[in-house]
Amino acid sequence: MTCVVVNDASCLIDLRKGSLLHVLCRLPYRFVVPLPVRESELLDFTPQEWALLDDGGMETFDLPPERMGDVFALKRQHGRLSANDCFCLVTTQYHEDGILLT
Repeated sequence: MTCVVVNDASCLIDLRKGSLLHVLCRLPYRFVVPLPVRESELLDFTPQEWALLDDGGMETFDLPPERMGDVFALKRQHGRLSANDCFCLVTTQYHEDGILLT
């Protein structure tokens, strides 16, 4: 079984700053970015950068509607977390053997 690594915005921004996006998908893991994170204004990635990640196997994950309640409950319990932080954590919990890279 391949381990799933969920990437948050901070991780992706840092990998981009370090010019490491092209290396990321070479690693022996399945990489996932939650849909709200991908569409976040924090990530001003170019279409070419997204294509590089997509072509390398990065998956955009849309959390199933039945798990949205978990995101809102987490946000209520931990108000200092951003909504995207909550999406990342619940996405990680959704995947067996998931790891959150932040």
